[in-house]
Amino acid sequence: MRRTLSPGFSRIFLALCLIGVSGTSCGGTRKLLRQADDYAADQRWTAAVRTYERVLDKKPGQPEALVGIARAWLNTDEPERAIVPAQVAAEAKVAGGTEVLIDALLTNGKGASALTLASERAGADPTSPIARTRLVETQLAKGELAAAAADAEKVVELNGGAPGMALAAWTQARNNNCGRASQVAARAAANALTDVQVQAEAAAVFRLCGDAAAATAAANAARALLMDGPKMWALQADRRAKGGDYEGAVRRYSWMRAVYPDEGPYAAQLGIAYLKAGDGARAAGELESALKMAPYASTGALSSGVHVAYRTADQLGENERQAMVEKLYEALSQAESLRGDRASYARTLEKGLRQKGSRDPAEWLRVVGAWAAAPDPSPGMEAARIAADLAPNAIEPRILMARIHASRGEVDRAVGQAHLAFRSRPKDVELALFLGNLLVVRGERAEAARVYKECLNLNPNDARLQSALSRLQP
Repeated sequence: MRRTLSPGFSRIFLALCLIGVSGTSCGGTRKLLRQADDYAADQRWTAAVRTYERVLDKKPGQPEALVGIARAWLNTDEPERAIVPAQVAAEAKVAGGTEVLIDALLTNGKGASALTLASERAGADPTSPIARTRLVETQLAKGELAAAAADAEKVVELNGGAPGMALAAWTQARNNNCGRASQVAARAAANALTDVQVQAEAAAVFRLCGDAAAATAAANAARALLMDGPKMWALQADRRAKGGDYEGAVRRYSWMRAVYPDEGPYAAQLGIAYLKAGDGARAAGELESALKMAPYASTGALSSGVHVAYRTADQLGENERQAMVEKLYEALSQAESLRGDRASYARTLEKGLRQKGSRDPAEWLRVVGAWAAAPDPSPGMEAARIAADLAPNAIEPRILMARIHASRGEVDRAVGQAHLAFRSRPKDVELALFLGNLLVVRGERAEAARVYKECLNLNPNDARLQSALSRLQP
């Protein structure tokens, strides 16, 4: 039966073993430890885990085994199991323990919590580009983009090689410093022609900075090197997103998006990651692109005009496709709202409902509210009519239609809709003032006074109604 370390691991026993009190049992594990290290060196990670476990069974808290098993778990499909032994190793100040703990937290999307540790390690070893890289990645995980860019430049100064340059380029691009980003990305790509991650990151930087030719060249180089597809990147991105490291997810989804520019799922995943990272503008751009691509667009509506049969994407059934489209429209509306574009927010909400053929009154009333908050609500007339049909007792659609008719100079129609709304909500001061003003424009001063009085009876201390009514007195 497999045994692994747990948070309840005995610190007393760990201390005894580390200082050698456990005697013979601690001394008879060297051969197993060498065997585990050999497995790790050969990247036989499952065998390494099993063997490190045997070491720890014999000698709980064995320092090298703690670090080794944590590192081995990070290279399996269960990297979350690396955290506990890494924490024990770091607490016991085992050599390499802090570093493997930082890596474990980063891998599992919890890099933000490792920022202090990474900063301490970078300060203790100021000439190490690896320590500085860990610091940059934890800064990104916490959303500290400006600090990440500054420290990534130090990675370059410390001769962090092409990967360091690619990381620096990415951080500069995320800070909208595209001149520096493109310059460093070009150097990274030229110095690492056989490094698939560097080429992919360079392609992502060029794409982000609008250099289509350079992005295509780097993407082609990455695809030629990426024999087994981007499965590992996808797993890394998913883990970071699930752990809350949305910038780490954005970075990795960006590699896939750049290398496979015609793949709708990568555009969708990147858009959602941008949304969670708080970048509404870029989220909206990616989500809009995804909706025009396979498998989300219908075959006849693909943006390229060509349907490329690939992959799991095109194996979606129609119901699955429709469900994903609805999800993407909802995410797109959130992105539009996040960037403060109220008109686009309302338009996207409405389009999403039309796509799925919604007859839900609550959903259409939400669209009405969105159009009511837009600078120009007039495109929301049809949505208001649908909502009024589905929810005849709701006044919001009536008010919106009245406002739109009034903006078009259609006073009679505006009065009709406003009257219907006022009958349902005679205590609404804003509505009474709006209706009364329309009636005055139409020359019906007595009727306007009646509306003001009715609402004033329900709001006897409202100064605006009192003033409006006084202006109508002869």
